[in-house]
Amino acid sequence: MRSGLIFGMVLGWLCLVTQADAFEISKLKNTKEAVTHSFSKSREAEALARGGKDAEAQFSALAASLNRLEAEKGLNCDFEIFDSFVSELKKMQLPYDHESLSDAFVVWRSRGWIDDLFYEAMVEISESRSRLMHFQSRRVWRREQAEVDQLRSMGDGSAQLALKSIYLGFQGSSPSAPGCTKERYVRHPEISRISNLLAYQSGWIQSEVLDLLEGLSLIGVREWEISIASYLKVLIQVKDRSKGIDPGASDLGPNEFSSSFRYRNSNLTYRETLYSQFDAIQIIMMSDLLKKSFERMDATRADLVFTRGDQSEVIPLSPMGQYYFARKLLKKSIDDLNRSSLFAGSPFSYEDVVTAALETGLIQSNLISEVLKIDDLWSPAVSSWSKLSRFLLQVSGSANVLVPPPYNLISALALVVVEGVVARRINQGNGNLGTGDSTYDPF
Repeated sequence: MRSGLIFGMVLGWLCLVTQADAFEISKLKNTKEAVTHSFSKSREAEALARGGKDAEAQFSALAASLNRLEAEKGLNCDFEIFDSFVSELKKMQLPYDHESLSDAFVVWRSRGWIDDLFYEAMVEISESRSRLMHFQSRRVWRREQAEVDQLRSMGDGSAQLALKSIYLGFQGSSPSAPGCTKERYVRHPEISRISNLLAYQSGWIQSEVLDLLEGLSLIGVREWEISIASYLKVLIQVKDRSKGIDPGASDLGPNEFSSSFRYRNSNLTYRETLYSQFDAIQIIMMSDLLKKSFERMDATRADLVFTRGDQSEVIPLSPMGQYYFARKLLKKSIDDLNRSSLFAGSPFSYEDVVTAALETGLIQSNLISEVLKIDDLWSPAVSSWSKLSRFLLQVSGSANVLVPPPYNLISALALVVVEGVVARRINQGNGNLGTGDSTYDPF
């Protein structure tokens, strides 16, 4: 029954995703990340001084190239997207050398026309494109040749024929015209230095294709966290799709949460993690979990019902009891989805749900600050972490503590998130790996 329900929900989400509007350049505007981790202030000043005058025209060229490419082929391949952009710059007689583009990307990010994710993806593809143009395959070592000879001596078995079929698909590509080679290369992890040499020496590919494939290996395209094509695809389908559902979400300005690093020693922010680990359907599903929790928290009444035959006993819940059960149901929904095949290999947490809701525009960003504002009514002079801990202990304990009016959905959400963080810290300190749920009287 549950699997059928989830399948029906996925079909609904899939229909919504496939009906996404055409690409709009305004989608690239930075409305999520409060700070940039991509470059220093000195680099920003340098770029503004050198490339500020052409930045707006170059950005117009980007918009024109994206619209044209989407209409002709779709935004499916990183190098096609970048080469289309360079072609438009040439047409408009604007600078397109690597240094000029590097400055332009910084200026775009500085002015909020793009975010960190798009900036870093453009820098990565620009640098890679430049390296590919000057790359030549290295010499073949004796050990490598011996491995190639051994493979060739095995004859045209099924494995050889399958490999040949893969390489024939690269014909016509070159470092000067890579097209969608990168995407095809990433889909085939069996491609290696030895298989490249085998394909070349067997006549399946020409020298320029060999140079391209070897170049892709050198620049490590398989390790890229986010590609331009995948980023644009998810961005179009997800960003601000739920804007306006919650009355508190009218101001969707940049926030510190999305641009915060996920872990202390990580170089990935919460938003980068969202785009690198989840597709559009998964992000929408996570955001919808929170939407449902909002509806439960905002219900005018919540009851616990005991049914015995044709008789029912209805026990009304207190406002905090309503929050408590909404929180428990949110956790249950997260656990259910994490166990499903829909998120196999990519489990998510409370923080991922919050990041997804921020991305879809369901909620504003100032979750933690809202909790602090509420707790200021009790202890305005206490440090932030102490306030959070004390307030959450009050809420989770047996005392009948109510959130003061007006009861705020955003504040309730923040309690869900921060309570989870507090519980994890307490459990880790005690060596306890439990759920962190406290006993609580919901009546």
